[in-house]
Amino acid sequence: MVAGIEQDQAAGHRRDHLLTALDLVEEGVLSLDAELRVVGANAAARRILGLTSAQLRRPRWWEFVRPRRSDGTAADFEAAMRAPARDVAVRIRRPSDGRSRRLLVQHAPLPGGGTVVTFRDRTEEERTSARLASSALRDRLTGLPNRAAAVAEIERAMAAPDTPFALLLVDIDAFHAVNTSVGQAAGDAVLREAAGRLRGVLPREARAARFGADDFAVVAPAADEAAARAVAERIGDAFAAPFVAGQGAHLSASVGVALGDAARDAAGVIAAAEAALGRAKARGRGLVHVFDDELRRSTADRLALTADLRAAIDADALSLVYQPIVEISNGTARLVAIEALARWDHPQRGAIPPDRFVVLAENAGLVRSLGRRVLARACLEVAALRRDHPDTAGSLRLSVNVSARQIASGLLEHDVRAALGASGLPPQALSLELTETALMEDGGARIDPLLAVRDVGVRLFLDDFGTGYSSLARLRRLPLDGLKVDRSFVAGLGAIRVDGAIVEAILTMAQALELPVVAEGVETRDQARILRSLGCPLAQGYLHGRPMPLEQLRDRLARGAGPGPLQAVRAGG
Repeated sequence: MVAGIEQDQAAGHRRDHLLTALDLVEEGVLSLDAELRVVGANAAARRILGLTSAQLRRPRWWEFVRPRRSDGTAADFEAAMRAPARDVAVRIRRPSDGRSRRLLVQHAPLPGGGTVVTFRDRTEEERTSARLASSALRDRLTGLPNRAAAVAEIERAMAAPDTPFALLLVDIDAFHAVNTSVGQAAGDAVLREAAGRLRGVLPREARAARFGADDFAVVAPAADEAAARAVAERIGDAFAAPFVAGQGAHLSASVGVALGDAARDAAGVIAAAEAALGRAKARGRGLVHVFDDELRRSTADRLALTADLRAAIDADALSLVYQPIVEISNGTARLVAIEALARWDHPQRGAIPPDRFVVLAENAGLVRSLGRRVLARACLEVAALRRDHPDTAGSLRLSVNVSARQIASGLLEHDVRAALGASGLPPQALSLELTETALMEDGGARIDPLLAVRDVGVRLFLDDFGTGYSSLARLRRLPLDGLKVDRSFVAGLGAIRVDGAIVEAILTMAQALELPVVAEGVETRDQARILRSLGCPLAQGYLHGRPMPLEQLRDRLARGAGPGPLQAVRAGG
C-alpha cells in the first residue's frame, strides 16, 4: 500500500513538472478528451485564446472564440480540431479584448484516447509579411503602386474577360529638362505632384502606378477605343496647369493606349502600349495614340528586325567602315585620324541605315553589346594598320562613338581597357565621341565614368556640338579633349550668314578652352577654305573621304596616302 502511495506521489510530481514546463512554452497546448473537452491547458493557451480556466472547462468552449463572421480566409477552431490536416489556419475573436487573431493550429491523437492541440499566434507575423509585400509593390517616391504591381493588375484584368479594360502608358514630355534646370529634388517633387493629379482625374475603378523613371501606367475599364481615349484626355487635361513643384514649369504628357485584347498576355499588352506611346511621342508632345493594326504590323516588323540584329551582334556580323579626319590648318589635307562607323548588311533586307539599327539596339538593351564589339574590332583593325604600315599609319588615331547607355552602364572603362589590352593599341591613339545628351542626362551623374576612361589615357570628344544645351561654364566642367561641330552648321557656311557666325563662336569658345575642333560634314572646297580662315584645325566629310571598308583604307595606306596630303576619296561605303 505504501508503495502505491509513493507511486501516486511520483506520478503527481511528474505531472506537476510537466505542467510547469508546459507553462514555459510560448505555444498554446490543450489536452482534450474524446468529446473535445479540455482536460488541461498551459498558460500560453489561456493567453492566446483570451479564455479563463473556467471558460475552458465549459462544454463547447470554442464558441467563446468563434468570430462573428467568417472572412473566408481561415477556419474556426472547432473545424481545425476536427480537420484531418495537421496545419490549419484559424481565425478567432479573443473575448478578453475583442481582437481578431490568426493562429496556426496542429493536433495529434493521444495513445490513451483524446487529442493534444498546439497552436501559435501568427497575427503579427502575417501583418509584417503583408507590410513587406505592400512595400515591395509600392513606389516610395510617389506612393503609387510600382511596375510589378501594375503588371499584376494587368494580369488580373486579363483574367476577367467579361470586364474589358485599357492600359494607358503616360510619359511626362521632356522631363529630363526639369532635373537639368531646377535639380533632382524639384524633379522628384514634380513626379509626386503628377501622381497626385493622376489620382484626382481617374475614374474610381481605374488604377494608376509608377511604371518607370518618368512614366506612369493606368489600368482602366474601357469597353472600346472611345472610352480609352476619354480617360487619356482626362490625363492630358490634368497636366495643363503649371507644376508648382517645377517652379511653374509647363509640362505635357504623351499617352500610349492599348486595349486589353491587343495581345494574349500582359507582356504583349504592355508592348502594345509602349509602341503606341512611342508613336505618340514621335508625332510631338501632349498627344495620344491608340495601338491599331498598322502599328501592330510595324511593331511585328520591328521585333523581327530586332531579333535579327541581336543575332547579327552575337555572330559579329556587322561590319566597320572608316572615314578620314584630316588636318587642314596648313593648307593641305593631312590624314591624322579615322572614325569607325558600324554598318549592317541584312541578308534579306539589304543595308539597314545606322540611325535605324542603333535606335533598335538602344530600345532592346543591345547598345552596350554593339558598342563593345565595335570598339574591340576597331581597336584590333587600327592597331594592325599601325603595325603593318608604320610610315603611313604609325601615328594614326582612332575615333569611336559611345552612347549614353554605354556610359550609364558603368562598364565603359572595363570595355575600353579590354579593347586596348586585346589589340595593343596605345590609349593615346583612341578617342571616344559622345553627344551632349549623353553627358547632360542624369544631372551630370555620368561624368565619373568618363573621368575613369580619361585616366586610362583615352581622349574624349563632344560630338554634334551646338545641337544640345552646353554653355561655356558647363564645358569647363566636362572632361573633354575636343569638340566636333555639327554638320548642320557647316552646311550653311558661305550661304547662311548665321551659320558662319555660329561656327566662329564655337571656334572662339574652343580656343578659349584650348580644345581642338573637328568640323563635320565638309563637302565643298569653299567650306574647307572658310573653316581654315576661321582657324578650324580639323575637318571630316565627303570632300576629304567617304566612309570606306578596311581593305580600301589599307590599299590607300599601302600606296602612301597616310599622314600627309590626302585627296578626295570617292569610294562609297
